[in-house]
Amino acid sequence: MMSASTSSRPVLLRLVKWILIPLGLVISIWLGVILWWQSSKRQISLEDVLIYLVAMPLAAIGIFAAIQWRRARQIKKDQSAPTTAKPANTAPNAANITESTVPSGLPVIAGWGITCAGPGIHDFHSALLEKKLRPQPDNGLLNDYGYPIHAGRVRDIDTSVVESGLERIIANNPGLSPAYNDSGRDGFLRALALLHHLTDQLNMDWPLMVESAETNDSRHGLATLRGTEPVDRQAHKRLRLQIKFIVPADFTPAEQQLALAYLLQQTSSLPVDSGSMHVQMVAATDEPAALLLAERFRTEYLHAAESQALLLLACDSTLCQVITERWQVESRLFASDTPQGLMPGEAAFAILCVNDKARSLALTSPSCTLQPVILGRRDEPADGARKAGHAMLDTVVKGALAAAGVSTEECVAIACDADHRSSRVLECIGTMLANTPHLDAIEDRLAINEMCGHTGAASNAGSCIAGIVHVAETGRPVLLFNVSHAYERAAAVLLPSADLAQASRHA
Repeated sequence: MMSASTSSRPVLLRLVKWILIPLGLVISIWLGVILWWQSSKRQISLEDVLIYLVAMPLAAIGIFAAIQWRRARQIKKDQSAPTTAKPANTAPNAANITESTVPSGLPVIAGWGITCAGPGIHDFHSALLEKKLRPQPDNGLLNDYGYPIHAGRVRDIDTSVVESGLERIIANNPGLSPAYNDSGRDGFLRALALLHHLTDQLNMDWPLMVESAETNDSRHGLATLRGTEPVDRQAHKRLRLQIKFIVPADFTPAEQQLALAYLLQQTSSLPVDSGSMHVQMVAATDEPAALLLAERFRTEYLHAAESQALLLLACDSTLCQVITERWQVESRLFASDTPQGLMPGEAAFAILCVNDKARSLALTSPSCTLQPVILGRRDEPADGARKAGHAMLDTVVKGALAAAGVSTEECVAIACDADHRSSRVLECIGTMLANTPHLDAIEDRLAINEMCGHTGAASNAGSCIAGIVHVAETGRPVLLFNVSHAYERAAAVLLPSADLAQASRHA
């Protein structure tokens, strides 16, 4: 009996709300109109009655119904996973992992990044440890009241280079549209400017050989007047590079085409044969896209017969008047009256992984290995009116630790995408107290969005970078998980490579 009454209570509350609110609207309108008529001593006609006592209440009820319908539709949209905006889900479920099944980890060769902390991942990692950098009032972004918005701006970003590059691309490809000029999308241009700086780092510090020495030797006598021809029998020795480009889901189709064309131009100078390079764009918001894509590569290509590499690129910028105005209308922008709102931020990250066959092409030892990614989905949204809770995050964390074959005491830090919102902070702290009680919930938690603001599509890759650098510097395991998304949860463990583990034992 108690469970039946508890389950029917939300239905009764919704029914009462749908009855009382429209009734209150009608009574308020009638009362206001009648008082106005009495004070103005207006001669009332049948037309006045129809307009003010019938049409106006019906219009108010219609507006209320439309608002409720839109809110219900948005909740339903959040609950349903968008098929085009998310990578395929190949990660195992927490219930299917036991401590006896410990799959091989994915070698992570290197990482790159640019954030408000600086143009390198070590500046980013140091700022996360110091915990002194936070989003600041930004005079370049003002709300409707003229006050600066708190934001994590990357300084000295010049979008003119991107604009000139896009103009050349559009001139050479008449089918592309310069739609960003019409909407004033500063966020789009700033995201590509971050990508520009990121690819400069890649071209400067590329850590893989193009192909094996055997392949180069076999090609010396194959030069013709048409150039060096490919050799099918040596194809398995060449490096095949998959580039997964993670972009914001709110990019328009025209912006996606321009961003992809710009990326192809920027990566054309990488020391990889263009015929062995495959580029795919993945749209994301707050999903753990980087972890999902890495897990898919691990399960499909880790033990493949040919040399395979995965380059994850993620960039996003919400420092855009179009975005902040939309957030303010939706009451999602951080302010004194909306403390659970978002602070704009921006960042770009890159992660390079290889399979077992391609490890011999690496010029450096792997920074760490990514263990299996465990997925889960919350029953209630983290932003909902009910208590947030951390039960699902606990489940995926326990599954990730079991899949990696490590104990909780071995982890020295947590890397996540939490921001200042209390629901996300409490979810992280609750999970850490339940699973890693030896860690300090503040000092040992590396949270990218607390420092950089809302980095959206780049947030999951940013938390991965924080963990990668921490493992490389400490030689100890780091636990990864995400909390930015309203429903989706993922967790994994980063383990030190054999060289790092041996060095840490000697230390």
